[in-house]
Amino acid sequence: GHVGSLRSSRFQSLLLAVTEIEAMVPAAALDIEFAVTLEEEIYIFQVRRLTVQENWNPQATKDLDVALAQINGFLDSRFRPAAGVLGHKSIFGEMSDWNPAEMIGSVPRRLASSLYQHLITDSVWAEARAAMGDRDLSGRSLMANLGGRPYIDVRESFNSFLPAGLSDSVGEKLVTHWLKVLEARPELHDKIEFEVATTIHSFDFDERVAPALLGSPLAAAELTEFKGALLRLTNSIVGANPDIFSAQNAALADMQARRKETAAPPRKATAFGLQAARYEAVRHPRALRFHRRGFLAFARARGAPAC
Repeated sequence: GHVGSLRSSRFQSLLLAVTEIEAMVPAAALDIEFAVTLEEEIYIFQVRRLTVQENWNPQATKDLDVALAQINGFLDSRFRPAAGVLGHKSIFGEMSDWNPAEMIGSVPRRLASSLYQHLITDSVWAEARAAMGDRDLSGRSLMANLGGRPYIDVRESFNSFLPAGLSDSVGEKLVTHWLKVLEARPELHDKIEFEVATTIHSFDFDERVAPALLGSPLAAAELTEFKGALLRLTNSIVGANPDIFSAQNAALADMQARRKETAAPPRKATAFGLQAARYEAVRHPRALRFHRRGFLAFARARGAPAC
């Protein structure tokens, strides 16, 4: 009854085949092995009854239905324009930004996911980029947990790559364009800073970036505004006084001093209190420094995508 509500023609074809099988095989639960070709032809390899159905926990099925309904509601709210963020919809990926699949795994334990969110993806990720001169998204979450799996909201990432001060009208067009590029080329999920978004000025901007943006999505004046914003961002980083590496080294030295303070706790400190103090002493400064140094290391490659 819900086949018609699916957007994927591939899954529509598959579920129609499953419905046909269910009409022929009188069993409440079936194990169906299948393949779908590029032309969306369905091939059924094997169908058999699940004999262990009586051992299933009915509550697990109910919990799954509730979880799926919550995920569906969440995604429905994200696959459309949203307040406080530019772009026509969200796209989610596991490796697009801060790479949770690599850092905590594709199916992390709840504690690992919670720590990663608090350390980085709840707000610090955005604060670090704002400190570098990008659009300030502080307080906005980058990562969503869907059915126990961490996903990055790439729309948030693309918003955070915009230079601070760029008009919303130009930013809206850029973010929507980048999302469309990624949707057409999902293999670029782990290269969004290098091959999809333009996040810093480069010497070949007029040769590589401008032709891909001029006319669609940006008019000439809008392209000029974007180029100027990128140039100001780049100059503020390159021409910082004191230079940004010296500032980073000083901040890291301060962080090490704070870490030594928590390494020698008062006698009355509890184990939990000690761990919490160490955690908070490291959380904000270390994540910020880590991000900024990563930015500087890759800045040369962040200039212009080929899209």
